Amino acid sequence: MIKCPQCGRVSHSPADERHRYCGACHQFHDTMKDETKKEDTFSLEQGEIQGVEIRAKLAAHEDGSSCLGCSTVSFNFHTDSGVFCFELSAGMAAMLYERMGEAFAQLHEAHEKNPGKGA
Repeated sequence: MIKCPQCGRVSHSPADERHRYCGACHQFHDTMKDETKKEDTFSLEQGEIQGVEIRAKLAAHEDGSSCLGCSTVSFNFHTDSGVFCFELSAGMAAMLYERMGEAFAQLHEAHEKNPGKGA
């Protein structure tokens, strides 16, 4: 078993462990940039987004079992300028979903206190 230092995905593949490779990131661990020291941000203007596709992929192992920890969630944002894609481990997607719910609850609470004003 090996865990990717970048995305946190866990692989049970002996080949991934031997080569120190992450199939989700499509990179070898030794050649990954240190993402902990860098903050990448992106934003999409509301008017640009034409559609969003979200797909979940349950990981299957050689023995026929599946593993939620190795599963991924893909996001495709269709915009005026093309498609922006990213993939998260299922665990990271679940955490993001939870945090987004908390953020939207805070926005709603701020709006209730000050209708018509930005939060």
